[in-house]
Amino acid sequence: MATLQDKINDITKEHNFKIFADKISNGMKHTAFLSAYNDVISFDCKTLEEAKYLLETLKPINENSIIGTANDSFYKVINTPYRIDIKNPPVVNNYSYFTLKIQYIIGQCRIWINIPLKLVPHEFKKIERKITICENHYFPGYSQRMLDNMKITAYTFNNNYVINFYGGGKTLICEIEIENIINSILK
Repeated sequence: MATLQDKINDITKEHNFKIFADKISNGMKHTAFLSAYNDVISFDCKTLEEAKYLLETLKPINENSIIGTANDSFYKVINTPYRIDIKNPPVVNNYSYFTLKIQYIIGQCRIWINIPLKLVPHEFKKIERKITICENHYFPGYSQRMLDNMKITAYTFNNNYVINFYGGGKTLICEIEIENIINSILK
């Protein structure tokens, strides 16, 4: 059982971590939290310059990334420090919600950089997909028949080396395209 001093130490650690995140954020919108495995700082970039600043300032120290699924049906080590995802929320015809998420680790800190997909100077494939059962609640007032026939816009990478997650998320596992995307942001 945790003592009062242990709780005070945890609160102090989290407070100091949030102060650290505020200092490196350079005024950008961010969220900082502690987890059981890594401390996380998530940045929401409004411009490509903000993403470039973060990638140049907060350089990853790992040489590779581990990509896997929760049930371990897929597991791969890729030779780049970056993990890149496209977040495809279930919205109808609204490009502004699609996000490119870059993840990497610096020591015990996991960095998440979220960039609106429309800002990234890289080509992405536009596809149409059906709505999954777990997304029905995003469309109140629609009958099940309407939902079964509805398709929404989603984006994916140009490469076939992609993990597709339930709900539309895509994770790229091609090291060459990952480096091309990072380089297009850093230009």
